[in-house]
Amino acid sequence: MNLRTDRLLRGTALCGIAIAAAVLCAPVSAQIVTQPPVKAPPIDEFIPKPPPPAPAAPRPINPRPKPDRPADIVLPDLPYQPLLERDAAGNAKPLMEPTELAALRRNPMVKPEEIAAAEKYLGERRASFERLVIDSLDLIDKVEGGLFENADFAKKDAFNALIDATKPLRAPAAPASLTDELKKRGLLTAEQAAFSAKIVKEYHQATLPPASPDVPAPVHAKKSLAIIYKRGVAEPLFVHRQLQIETSRGLSATIPALGLDKKKADALLAKAKSLKPASNDDARLAVMAEISKDLTIDQRKELFRKTIANRSGG
Repeated sequence: MNLRTDRLLRGTALCGIAIAAAVLCAPVSAQIVTQPPVKAPPIDEFIPKPPPPAPAAPRPINPRPKPDRPADIVLPDLPYQPLLERDAAGNAKPLMEPTELAALRRNPMVKPEEIAAAEKYLGERRASFERLVIDSLDLIDKVEGGLFENADFAKKDAFNALIDATKPLRAPAAPASLTDELKKRGLLTAEQAAFSAKIVKEYHQATLPPASPDVPAPVHAKKSLAIIYKRGVAEPLFVHRQLQIETSRGLSATIPALGLDKKKADALLAKAKSLKPASNDDARLAVMAEISKDLTIDQRKELFRKTIANRSGG
C-alpha cells in the first residue's frame, strides 16, 4: 500500500466517524426540548378581575308607604237612615233589594239626580243578571234551597265547596259589585263609593248571628263567613225573585206559548188563575213554586225568556 492510498483510507474513516457522531447526537438533542404544560392556563389568568357585587341591603321590616300612595278617604259625618230595620218583635226586616242598591239610595252624599243618571246602567245591569239567572237557574235553585244554610261546616272543605259552587253567580262571570261598577263608570266619586261601602258594612255587621255557647267558635266563624259570602250572590237571587213575580202576572199568555200538551197546560193555567191582581208577592212566589214543580228546568228558562220578550213587545 503506497502513501497516497493510506491517506485516502484515513480520510474515508474520519468521514464515517463524523457521520456516525451526527446520527448518535440527534436523538439526544431532541430529548432536551421543553415539554408543553399538562393543562393550558386560562386565557384571562393575568387579566385583573372586577370586585364581587356588594350584598343587597336587607328590606326594612316596616317600610314606609310610597309618597304617591293615596291617602285614606275621610268621610264627612252626615246623617243617614241605616239599612237595618226591625219589626215589632225586634227581628231584622229583610231588605227588598240588593244591599248595595239600598245603600246607594240612602247614601247622603248621592243626590237624587245622580241616582237618576245611573238608571241607564241599572237597567243594563238588570238585563245582564236576568240572563245570568236563566243560564244558571239550576244553581239558583240550590242556593235558594239551602246550599249555604245546610252546609256541614264541621267538614274541612265545606267552605271551599260553597265558594266553588257559586262561581257562576259572581264576578267575573257576573258584573262586579254595583258600587265598583258605578265608580268605574264615573257615576260615583271615590268618596260617595266609600260612604256606600260604610253603610253596607254596618248592615252586614249588625245582621251577623250572635255567638252561642252551643256552637263551637270555629263553626260559628265559618257560618258567619258563609252568610257574608251568600250576600255576595244576593243580587242574582233578588233578580230571580223579581223575575218570578213579574212572570206570575203574565202566565195566561206565556204558559200556552211553551208548547205543552193540553192537559198539562190546562193544569198550570188553573193554578195561575188562583192569583188575583191584588195578590201580594208572597202569594205569587208560592204559585210560581207550584208551577215550577211541573216544568223541566228548560221549560222554566223558556217561561222567563217569554216573560222578558213580552215586556219588550217581542
